[in-house]
Amino acid sequence: MPLDFSAMLALSCAVTALQGAIMLVLWQSRRRALWLPWRAATFALGGAFLFLFVIDDESMRQISIGLGSATFIAATFTVWSSSRVFAGKPVIWAALIAALGIWAGLGILTDTLGSLLPAALVQSLAGIAWIGGGALEQFRARRDGRTFGEWGVIVLYATVALFFAARLPFILLWPFPFGAQEGDAAWLAVFVVGLDVAAILLTTLTVLGLRDEEVAA
Repeated sequence: MPLDFSAMLALSCAVTALQGAIMLVLWQSRRRALWLPWRAATFALGGAFLFLFVIDDESMRQISIGLGSATFIAATFTVWSSSRVFAGKPVIWAALIAALGIWAGLGILTDTLGSLLPAALVQSLAGIAWIGGGALEQFRARRDGRTFGEWGVIVLYATVALFFAARLPFILLWPFPFGAQEGDAAWLAVFVVGLDVAAILLTTLTVLGLRDEEVAA
């Protein structure tokens, strides 16, 4: 039976939107957890990235790569920012503005949006720096009394950052979306499923961490 990638993409976006909604519902009863809206934004932007970046239309390639990569940069920024807010640190908006400005400059000045390589490189660097940074900030936030859910978030973020780091040496060899070579629907399906699993894990670990905090209190 042929793979219905459009249906899979729609389902994935729905799953991601649901995770974001769960974060916002949790925040309604835990207003002091100011990092929860940032985690909700991660899901919203992650779903938008997924939708934009895998649009199967050659005429939309520049829009999907350009806007999709910008959305991915913003999504990784919210990962880092949610961990900083969790640690009681301020959000560094200048970092996001600078990153988006650099990406926009590359796209406009060098006309890089017709190729997957610049986007794959920028996404990998953003994933390493800001998702890895999120793991580090989450680790530093509270060394004593850390819950199982918090440890899980740290490990999840670190694993995703390591994926982007491992991707770099093979970026010219692997198919999109794991590298910069043209891929097919099967590779995209693997990527989509991987994002869904990571999203569900993050939501589950967040709920566990909040529950354990309430029990400890």
